Amino acid sequence: MLSELLSSEERIRLLRYALTTAPVTVTEAARAVAVNKGLASRYLALLVEEGYLKRAGRDFYTIDDPKTRSLKAFLNIEALDDKVHQPDWAIGIGLYGSWSTGTNTSESDLDLWLLVEEIGPETEPEVARLERDLSAAMGCEATILVLTMDKLAALREEDFPFYMSLMREAKTLAGESLEP
Repeated sequence: MLSELLSSEERIRLLRYALTTAPVTVTEAARAVAVNKGLASRYLALLVEEGYLKRAGRDFYTIDDPKTRSLKAFLNIEALDDKVHQPDWAIGIGLYGSWSTGTNTSESDLDLWLLVEEIGPETEPEVARLERDLSAAMGCEATILVLTMDKLAALREEDFPFYMSLMREAKTLAGESLEP
């Protein structure tokens, strides 16, 4: 069934819009992704039939369940695929937070982690440039958490709940993972 849901660029744009905007109507979806209302109507009905959306009158709402969150996380990684690149000076780069778990909305920021050998004076301006470029490319605020293995170990000791959340949600996009 995923092949039918992802069979065209128009459908993928509709899917992304429907899963991150709630509620959504046929007219809003058609206008937002530049497709005709007939296609938007048929596709939103298919998403209801497949269990990703529910309908209440003219409004469609995302069904918050593991299947929907997994599909959103997949779409998020696909959207980032050609926009996020590991800098030469980094060991790894990845995703965490709502974009990683598939719970993001149109208002969510993009949380990335960047693993480096050491944090030097050139790191901060380089990270700021990456954040600016990614924010522009993705249409949302991007924030990058810069980590070294020592900083990761300190996080484990000083902020264990955040550390566990980061380790549970982290998805490596390029390079090495955060796993010790």
